Amino acid sequence: MSWHNFFLGAFDPVATVTLDKLPGAFWVQALSVRAFGVHTWAIVLPQVVEGVLPVLVLYRIVRRLCGPAAGLLAAIVLVLSPATVALDRGNISDTLMVLFLLLAADSVVVAVTAGRWSSTLLAGFWVGLAFQAKMIEAWIVLPALGLVYLVAAAGTWWRRLVRIAALGAVAALVSLSWMTVVTLTPASSRPYVDGSQDNSLFQQVCVYNGVGRLDQASPNQLLTRSIGIDIPPSPPPAWDRLLTGAFGRDIGWLMPAALIALVAGLVGTRRNPRSDPTRAGLVLWGAWLLALTATFSFSSSIISYYTAALSPPIAGLIASGSVLAWRWRHSMWVRATVAATVVVSVTYAAWLLAETGTGVSGWLAPGVLAVGAVACVGLVLSWWNAGPRLFLRVGPAFHHGGPAARAGTGAAGSALPDGHRDVRPGRAAHLRERAGGAAYRGYTGTIPEPTLATLESMIRAVRFHLVLQSPSATDPRLVWIAHHCLSVPQPTGVDVPSNTRYAIYYCLRTS
Repeated sequence: MSWHNFFLGAFDPVATVTLDKLPGAFWVQALSVRAFGVHTWAIVLPQVVEGVLPVLVLYRIVRRLCGPAAGLLAAIVLVLSPATVALDRGNISDTLMVLFLLLAADSVVVAVTAGRWSSTLLAGFWVGLAFQAKMIEAWIVLPALGLVYLVAAAGTWWRRLVRIAALGAVAALVSLSWMTVVTLTPASSRPYVDGSQDNSLFQQVCVYNGVGRLDQASPNQLLTRSIGIDIPPSPPPAWDRLLTGAFGRDIGWLMPAALIALVAGLVGTRRNPRSDPTRAGLVLWGAWLLALTATFSFSSSIISYYTAALSPPIAGLIASGSVLAWRWRHSMWVRATVAATVVVSVTYAAWLLAETGTGVSGWLAPGVLAVGAVACVGLVLSWWNAGPRLFLRVGPAFHHGGPAARAGTGAAGSALPDGHRDVRPGRAAHLRERAGGAAYRGYTGTIPEPTLATLESMIRAVRFHLVLQSPSATDPRLVWIAHHCLSVPQPTGVDVPSNTRYAIYYCLRTS
């Protein structure tokens, strides 16, 4: 509707407030709608493409480091990861962030293996674009990229440190470029920055969407307090947050196998040359996995689809560990480690399975255990050369049917909120026509813009009509609306969530 609003990331047509995120990922969706019209498929199409490309990029990275068999296995694990499946079918910015981070990892691997200076700078560029998609979360992977270059790249320590610094500088330059341009734009010529109390993009990114997530209420928690909608809270911060419940079924069930592969692989390659590509891959995926796991485990609140960012490193570690196990298959210690990994993974997967839920079959847990037992028997038989040596990892792979099948309890259900699962263009267009297109108080309902005087002038100028607000409002602006606008009865029907507690008002021109 407006290239000015498009560039500035305006939430509403009259540019009252911005999105409460950087608009990078949403630009792609907006361009798709601009080109094809307002359709569900036009909104989801970019995310589908962004979800397919990481599979190809991950295959390229792992193949370069550990061979084509490992690349293919990593691609399969990524495709079948429940957290990835749940994320890529919606319209969430994490998918684009994962794609850009994998492109950054690919550039670093090229820089390490081929010694290209340009690839090092390109890695920083991709991280900067990942920042435009999901802000500071993209920077959490930066240490992993720097560490693998420091450990495995050619050249002196000083040369490697200089190139790592250049990578970081490019990442910072690209990351902060849009924020800087918008910050230098006069406040009167742009929408108010949602998520901040002083109209600052840096506060939105660094506090509201950054360090504030570690010890303050999350935006979703603030939203539920503001409008009175009951949303089940995420498990509290803890070291095992990702290993139990819905998070465990979405992504945690793969972690034991990935961590065992990481430790065993580093031990097995400890005497290899510093530039060994397989060990470089273990360092890359291990640092990526540990950094994000720590962040997600101890942040104040997370949503299930966040964990999809862990799928690429987990897939890379499992694939690399499996190929290394095959290379070292004549070692009794390796065989014992593989057998123990299967036993731990299968038992843990069966324990995680939900007892109830859509599509959960009573035979699933026994089936997982049975397949794991067959895999272990095959491994034992291979020790006595009773047939082809079998290195089966069907226990964890079989478990994909569990979490992906039970909608409503994690991967397929809770990972995406209803607003992202059910896009209704016709209904949205109707509301836009009736409302006039203004927004205020932001995503959480707590920002100080617009003021009461500005709000009154907007209503007099017929800038908007429809207001949804908390029925127990104490904010002076909402109290004013309750006294000066017409109360609208609550809607009914199958499209209205049962826990809706909005008060609805229709505002006419006032004198």
